[in-house]
Amino acid sequence: MCVSRCLRCVGVSLVPLATVCILSNILLLFPELKIHFLLEGHVTREATWVPGLWGSGLLVLLGARAFVRSSKTRGCCAFRSEMLCQVTYSCVCLLAAGMCCLVSATGLVQGPLCLYNTSSGSTWGVPLKPTADQDAGYLYNSSLWSGVCLEPRGVVQWNVVLFSVLGGASGLQVVLCGANILNSLLGLILGQGFCNNKVRLNEDRAQNMSCPHLLKGLFQGTLSRPEAIRLSSMLLAADEFVQLLAEFSDLTQPTFLSSSPNTGWNTTSITGPPVHAHCAKAWPQMAPMQ
Repeated sequence: MCVSRCLRCVGVSLVPLATVCILSNILLLFPELKIHFLLEGHVTREATWVPGLWGSGLLVLLGARAFVRSSKTRGCCAFRSEMLCQVTYSCVCLLAAGMCCLVSATGLVQGPLCLYNTSSGSTWGVPLKPTADQDAGYLYNSSLWSGVCLEPRGVVQWNVVLFSVLGGASGLQVVLCGANILNSLLGLILGQGFCNNKVRLNEDRAQNMSCPHLLKGLFQGTLSRPEAIRLSSMLLAADEFVQLLAEFSDLTQPTFLSSSPNTGWNTTSITGPPVHAHCAKAWPQMAPMQ
């Protein structure tokens, strides 16, 4: 059904998004692809929170696995219990992805941690951090990207690209998890049991309506070949029809009034020239003519 297909599609779509979030967050921890910045604590604060690992990464991957497995569940009660669990999983994944998206946006606005020049010399800090008289205009002023931070080299571009990718991927996860909550609620209300019972009721009703017509045609001898094949398959598959025909044993096991051979003969007396004639067999219930 469509609910199961949507669950499978959401689960499969979340896997590459979670992989992108994990890779983006790992790269944010290693500016210039060097580990000494992380060991010295010179990495942007929002990157060290690793929301792409535990939030949009591991939690979303576990939720995606649960979504794909639940799409294979069959049975009325089992399917509805799984849909209830999927609502919970989707809410957890939505909160985790939303947290990652919020942290990514914060890291993008605050700017990177880097070594920059001040009046007292070079120091580590966040020079592009918005203040009361300065907003996050560095995102739209590319001249600041290479003129402010001394180390790590190109850290502004590094953070802008990776935080943007991390925020965009986690934002898509939020949309998919929100859609999956609605899909799971629909599956909880209009699940497999509802659809199957409705179809089975209509099939049984149509089958019961067609049986009298087929039986009537059987009694009258007006059944066509397809109808006879259909009736025979129904009789073999349904015990109630066998029991119905068993009540009319005269139809299925006919008996004869008499087992004596037919001895009625039709004879005719003729006069005149000799003629050649033969005897004709009459109906059993007709008395022989003298």
